[in-house]
Amino acid sequence: MYEEPRAPYSWSEEYVSELLDKALDDSGLNADEFGFYSALYDEQPITPNEISEHLGMPATTVSSYLNRLTVRGHISRSKNPSDGRSALIELAPEGLEVLHEALTRFLPAQAAVESALALPVKHMIGTLKRLNDAVQTATTQHETPARCSARSGSSRSRGSSGCSAYARGTP
Repeated sequence: MYEEPRAPYSWSEEYVSELLDKALDDSGLNADEFGFYSALYDEQPITPNEISEHLGMPATTVSSYLNRLTVRGHISRSKNPSDGRSALIELAPEGLEVLHEALTRFLPAQAAVESALALPVKHMIGTLKRLNDAVQTATTQHETPARCSARSGSSRSRGSSGCSAYARGTP
C-alpha cells in the first residue's frame, strides 16, 4: 500500500509532543499550557495583546488561556499604568508553583535530547533559526491557486492578480 511521505520536521513535531506529554504527565500542565506558562513567566508583566503578539496566537486563544488560568488562580491581573483599558498579567504564586513542578519534569527530558544530539546545542539552535527564517520567507513568497483566485478581484492586487502564472493555475 502506498503511504504519502511525510516531511522530516513533522516526525520531530510528533516526537516532541510525545516526549513532552510523557515528561509533563501528572504535572498539572499539558505541553501547550507549559509553553504558555513559560512564555508568560519569561515576559511578565505583560498585556494580553503582547502575549498574542509574542506567541503568534489569536487574541481569542490568549483570552481562553487567560480565563482558564484565572479560574485556576494561576494568574494575577493589575491595571496597566500606561493604558487603562488593558491589564498586566503575571503568574500568581500558585501558577509559579505549577510551572516549577512542570519544569522539574521537563528538564530531564530536555537534557536527554541534548545529550543525544550529534552537534552542540548552540549550533542546532542556529540551524533551526535559519530553517524558521527560510520557511517564513518562503511562506511570504509562495502563493497557492486558492489564495490567488481569492485575491484576484482585490484592489490591493499586484499586476493582474499579484500571483505567478503557476500559482494562478495557468502554467
